[in-house]
Amino acid sequence: MGALFTKYQHTRESISALLGLGALAILSGSRIAQQIAPAWTIGPKAAVAAGVGFTLFSLFSFIAVNLWCSLLTRRFDERIASLEEEEDSILRRLDAMRWRAIRQSEFPAADLSPGKPKPVEDEASALRRVVERWEEGGGAARIRSLKVLEWREEMGGKTPAEMKEEIASLEKESLAETDEVKREQARAKAALLRLSVLEKEGPPGEEAREVPAGKAKMAEDEASFRARLQAIHGETQAQRSMRSEFLRQRIRLSWRAGK
Repeated sequence: MGALFTKYQHTRESISALLGLGALAILSGSRIAQQIAPAWTIGPKAAVAAGVGFTLFSLFSFIAVNLWCSLLTRRFDERIASLEEEEDSILRRLDAMRWRAIRQSEFPAADLSPGKPKPVEDEASALRRVVERWEEGGGAARIRSLKVLEWREEMGGKTPAEMKEEIASLEKESLAETDEVKREQARAKAALLRLSVLEKEGPPGEEAREVPAGKAKMAEDEASFRARLQAIHGETQAQRSMRSEFLRQRIRLSWRAGK
């Protein structure tokens, strides 16, 4: 009950609302006292009515201020819900892109030119599938997508030689690791590093080949989506922090947060 006066800064609106709830609680307490002890004298009836009324007022005021706070934090809640909805939409689109890439790599378009051999599985596609399967597994696609984006950012500033050293280290780690989850994560990161080396150096013994326009556009879209996911994650955390900070301070009970 003390929090009603220490945690909240009251305004005319909140005082009027609490007075109305107090009147309702007193009226309800009087009626309850009359029903449970109709033959009692005025003194005992008043004591029962006061006790019941105080209990009801405490309950009513608790509900009222919590509903009021939910209205004041609605701007944070709506923004967080909007960001989470956008995040879910992007994750669904990334899933669709992954499946499309897997299907294309498993059933590549055949080159029917005479004298040319049938195409073999592209190493880059195989590495992407390793990363994508880890990213989709474990029931934590959202967290793992952000982890892959973090890895990509780390790799952007490394040379192929540095990445090859890290690949060798991760391979040793995956062989020695007994935890299946950590072992799969090490393998996924190693595959992503190999993919990054391929993108920078090209396949061993071959000149770098031109990336088909469709794949280049898909890679560009994926990078854009992942960057947006990271921005959404940061903004969501900021909104939650602002909401928590708002609720920690002494809250002014007005119809608008800024009033």
